[in-house]
Amino acid sequence: MAKKELYMQKLNKQIDKFLDIIVESILGGISKEEATALTLWPLPTPQGVLYWGNEWVKKLNRVFHLINKQKVSNKEIIKAIKFPSRIVQLLWRVDAIKDSGLSKKELENHKKDLYFFSGKSKKLNRLISEFEAILWSYTEILYWAQHPLGHSFHGPYLDKEGDLLVKEYFDLKPEIWSFSQNLNFSEVEIFKLYKKETGPKIKLEFFERNIRTIQSLKEDLEKFALRIDGNIIKKPEEISQFSENLMRVIKKGSKVIQSLNEQQLIEKHADYYFYVIKPFCDLVKEDWHPSQQVRDNIYKRYKRIDAFWQNVVKKNFEKTATLPYKQQAKILKEIFDPRIG
Repeated sequence: MAKKELYMQKLNKQIDKFLDIIVESILGGISKEEATALTLWPLPTPQGVLYWGNEWVKKLNRVFHLINKQKVSNKEIIKAIKFPSRIVQLLWRVDAIKDSGLSKKELENHKKDLYFFSGKSKKLNRLISEFEAILWSYTEILYWAQHPLGHSFHGPYLDKEGDLLVKEYFDLKPEIWSFSQNLNFSEVEIFKLYKKETGPKIKLEFFERNIRTIQSLKEDLEKFALRIDGNIIKKPEEISQFSENLMRVIKKGSKVIQSLNEQQLIEKHADYYFYVIKPFCDLVKEDWHPSQQVRDNIYKRYKRIDAFWQNVVKKNFEKTATLPYKQQAKILKEIFDPRIG
């Protein structure tokens, strides 16, 4: 068999596996609690996209064209993209992490000088659990259904002391929300070291909405460390202070969001999606904000687009949600399959 045919067979198997992971993430991982949460987010993503989707794609294409035209270096692009895309995370194979001496070296540098708290202390264990829960809620306040735009989870890594899970929270003070500026920090890194053989219990979900576990990991936590805005945290009271600050900002943010009407919600939905591509825009000195066309869609063409949402898109969306698992899986695979279209 020709090398090209063998390559295509291998590639097709990888794509099929990739599609299975996406389907499982979307359809197989929604708990009752998450299903309830779907009704709590301020705006369904498919609704918002109708108003700004085309303009967002145009903006992204224009920026990529300028990056190519201006010959922006790969080094600059990589530096701008502080956190890897979901695709990169998928392709970063576990075997590569285990076997690569460079990865191990980078991991050790990342852990260097950290101050670890005991995970066996019930008080400290509860302290970090509460802080993480509040952080999680805060990213939902900022980015709604797309809260992974504000966090990234990776691991578990095989460490000489146990299994290391890393949670990173970033872009916690986006300029799209004035209330976020009251937060006393903008980035958080959490390092949780579990006893050996805990890794198989941890399941990272493809879209990073959650970390799924077979059972509670609290008893397996050996120790944990935090780095906030680059500063190593060494006192429990510092964690409590950050949690209190977060809660105050969350309460204010909730009131702000609740005061918005639907058109204002759609505008904010557009704002944070355009904000995500700001690093690319900054490379070529391009304004990242939504265009006037987006604002006109929201305020001048609202009734026409809303009618299309209510009578066509929403009905099809709800109809698809009631289909059997296999049929939903087939539809999702057709949407995400790069070989189709």
